[in-house]
Amino acid sequence: MEGQNLDELVGEVPVDRIIQIGIDLCDILAFAHSMAIVHRDIKPSNVMVSNQTHRVKLLDFGIAKNAGLGISQVTTDSDVPIGTFTYMAPEQFASPNQAHGASDIYSLGLTLYRVITGNLPATPWLGPRTFSLVPPDAFAPIDELAPAVQRFVATLGTVLPDLDWVADLDRVVGKAFREHSADRYRSAAEFKAELERVRALVSASVRA
Repeated sequence: MEGQNLDELVGEVPVDRIIQIGIDLCDILAFAHSMAIVHRDIKPSNVMVSNQTHRVKLLDFGIAKNAGLGISQVTTDSDVPIGTFTYMAPEQFASPNQAHGASDIYSLGLTLYRVITGNLPATPWLGPRTFSLVPPDAFAPIDELAPAVQRFVATLGTVLPDLDWVADLDRVVGKAFREHSADRYRSAAEFKAELERVRALVSASVRA
């Protein structure tokens, strides 16, 4: 497939483009969830971006499950965690059958955090509080020093934008991977709306 995955693009993509990638992924998830399909393995290496068309594709539905049936069609669900620990929601680690739409939103939030900041909170990183190893404040906030934000500013040349929106971006992305699923976005569409709001703030900062 032509293009690069997000793992290959960490540190190479400005934050305005990453926000758009997040919006596109929310559309993909909204469709999958409307069909009762939970991906269960969203991570940077499973997101492909075309170099020519900039289209975003979510790859590898190999462990996706039918949320309506509560089972996967291609794997045998058990009490053994299924997915990638680094991006796995706590409830998914507890039991694969507990994975639902909010679990995918969690993984998408962590994916965006990783691509924006270039890091995850600890090494090795096994998911916030899933193993009671990482305190809630372990996530460094997304700020003006994040590589994706710096690259965005660099693309503007000598024009320095108002960066007040960075705190909004931190809040919006961080809400996606809160520990308790009820504290996350209720749907991919809700997450998309918040990302679109931040994108508008980014555009306004450039025009100011």
